[in-house]
Amino acid sequence: MMKKSSIFPGVLIVSLLAPLLGQHAPPTLTSTVPLGGQRGTSVTLLLDGTNLGEVRRILFDHEGLEAVIEKQQELPNPRKMMEGQTRALILDGATRNRLWVRVDVDESVPADLYHFRVWTPLGVSNPLPFAVGAFPEAEETQFNDTPRKAQPVTLPVTVRGDISSTGDVDHFRFRARQGQHLAFRVISAPLGSILNAELQLLEGSGKRVDGCVSRSGKAAFLSCEIPERGIYMVRIADKNRVGAMSGYEYRLEAGEFPLLEGVFPLGVQAGRETRLKVWGANLGDGGTVAFTAPGGQAGRVVPLAVLPASNRIPLAVGAHSEALEREPNDSRETAQQVSWPVTLNGHVHSSAGDSGSSGPDQDLFRFEARKGQVLVLEVEASRLGSSLDSLVEIRDAEGRPVRRAEVRCLAQTEVVLSNRGSIQGSMRLGSTEDLALDDYLMVGSEIVQIKAMPRGPDDDTRLKSIRGVRQALFGTTAEGHAVGDPVYKVRLFPPGTRFSANGMPVFHLNYRNDDGGPGYGRDSNLEFTAPEDGTYLVALRDSRGQEGADHPYRLTIREPSPDFRMEMPSRRSGRISRDAGDSTHFNLPAGGRLTVDVTVYRRDGFDGEVRVQMENLPPGVTAGNAVVPAGSDSTVILLEASRDASFAPTRVRIVGRAEVNGRELIRSLENDPGILLALNTVSDLNVAVDRQEVRLEPGKEARIRVDIDRLGEFQGRVPVNVRNLPYGVRVMNVGLNGILVTKEESSRVFTLYAEPWVKPLVQPIYVVARVETNSPNPLEHAAAAVQLQVTGNPVAER
Repeated sequence: MMKKSSIFPGVLIVSLLAPLLGQHAPPTLTSTVPLGGQRGTSVTLLLDGTNLGEVRRILFDHEGLEAVIEKQQELPNPRKMMEGQTRALILDGATRNRLWVRVDVDESVPADLYHFRVWTPLGVSNPLPFAVGAFPEAEETQFNDTPRKAQPVTLPVTVRGDISSTGDVDHFRFRARQGQHLAFRVISAPLGSILNAELQLLEGSGKRVDGCVSRSGKAAFLSCEIPERGIYMVRIADKNRVGAMSGYEYRLEAGEFPLLEGVFPLGVQAGRETRLKVWGANLGDGGTVAFTAPGGQAGRVVPLAVLPASNRIPLAVGAHSEALEREPNDSRETAQQVSWPVTLNGHVHSSAGDSGSSGPDQDLFRFEARKGQVLVLEVEASRLGSSLDSLVEIRDAEGRPVRRAEVRCLAQTEVVLSNRGSIQGSMRLGSTEDLALDDYLMVGSEIVQIKAMPRGPDDDTRLKSIRGVRQALFGTTAEGHAVGDPVYKVRLFPPGTRFSANGMPVFHLNYRNDDGGPGYGRDSNLEFTAPEDGTYLVALRDSRGQEGADHPYRLTIREPSPDFRMEMPSRRSGRISRDAGDSTHFNLPAGGRLTVDVTVYRRDGFDGEVRVQMENLPPGVTAGNAVVPAGSDSTVILLEASRDASFAPTRVRIVGRAEVNGRELIRSLENDPGILLALNTVSDLNVAVDRQEVRLEPGKEARIRVDIDRLGEFQGRVPVNVRNLPYGVRVMNVGLNGILVTKEESSRVFTLYAEPWVKPLVQPIYVVARVETNSPNPLEHAAAAVQLQVTGNPVAER
């Protein structure tokens, strides 16, 4: 067992904070080399970042990882970022630093991915990854791009390398024995790398070895039985033949180790033992394993490892009975009869037992439903590593598509200025004269909904999104749109509705879904309401017409189960190199306040109130209770630290509670390791408002003044925003820069407006000032809560 050492024994910590040019920037880590090390050894990291002076401690998320700063250096800092529409120059007080840090990796630390941060008087930094491996480590040389120049290594080994330029290829040469079953695994995406790796096994002559099993992409692997004793090479490249000096790093594990390549079914029913078929390299005698997921894990994805030293692959845990697809089932006549609720496990893959129908495989399942019965059909495939890009469609007993709605166009405009992809949450439209909040728009075959109108002629129309990804509605799928594509304002009507001509098209919408939207990726998710009592078919296929043994899926047919989950929207004001893992942290000013945004994603029709609390707060910190109103999707928690607060970085939790059908649902943040809360002992400003309560009538305006008290040497401008505004209440006439207190000002008056249809409500809102820095990590200060009251009756219908 390696002897544990204390943090920084005998290290003199020298302040690296230079005389201020302006505001203080939070500590920020930008890069680390290397990105990991072998357990039971020590490795020296070279850390670059800003404001890494006066480091109190380096925080790892495993107690078997300890760090000692051996050397530190302040570097020239020429970076000056241009920010905002006005392109104002930001001069913050950040120093650029380099630290040499020895990391002692205890031999008991499991081989896995971990993260670390630095803790300074300004708070904690963003995290960077650190991978712990089981094998000796070797550094790639940059002259191994041909078989003749292959770099010699001894197996087992973990190679630390990178694809440093377009077309770059790395070769590693080793000796192997006949009959060895060698495994190769690439770790890249968890390190923040964008490498899509591709592996090949070559003979010493450079000829490719046949019979290997491989997968390329973000989780690339290769396994192969060595045909005869001799010299071999493994070749790694980006499958798209791209590369760069940074961003394409990898760790390549090579040796005779357990490699789990696949599993079927892709999931299990909670609380029941399931025999799983597994395959891979060096897995021992078993081709099947027994697995039981606890009952409380239904709806989750858990890691599956068949041996202590093997890698882990995702396994879904379901709540319903499970069944296997039975071939042939690719036609109306051979459709497999099922009773819901059920999860069906199958493959989109033709086999010798198929009915012989032409074209790629599709799987059909027959089920019964009553008129008005609502069912949810959801696919789990791509999210679990399958190559399937699913498409599901509801058909009647005769195999005809079932109509969902008639889509009538009421007004027309077009996409202008620039093409838009399938993700962006806004579009620039030629005219918005006939549009309003909540209107539905049809662009191509995609239906979206307006979330916010443009703030001026040079602004976009914002569309309802989840995690910044545009949300397509009514089973439609988000698409790319070109300049000039028509955009229609639409209303949906029951199937068969007839309309008088208005010079615009009428679209027919069937029960069909390709991509389920944010959170589903390429997997389908469809809600179906049976128009009549009867028999229906669900058809599942690959949207690209592909098929194969690598196209497994789980198809669940169930009734709606109202529920919710919580997430925290990204707070980054820029991109941090290799920022991976838990990036949720807050640096709370001593004697100050900040806000924590929480987003609720509702499922299967849940529309009720959610009460949100923060737990496990450190001494001297208080948090207000927050509520997500019925029908809303977000709320804000106000955190406040006393002036004499003093605490080490602490993990706090956010918990949401709601009543659903007479029972209480309790949910925490998705993948919640806890939020890291730290104290920032240096403040650049105080922010206050001129009132603690504001009354607003529908269709009317109200004014609020925000006051900024700059501290120390900070003299910069201060952007301000208002958070937790109810839907239909907005800040008026602020331009593209929002509310901005210029460097010559100490206050600004802004105007709130309530749409005429807003109903009476009482809700706290929060005025938040941002200190602009060159760090992607935001630095914010909040005023005390303002209680907003909308009084009086709406003067218009929504």
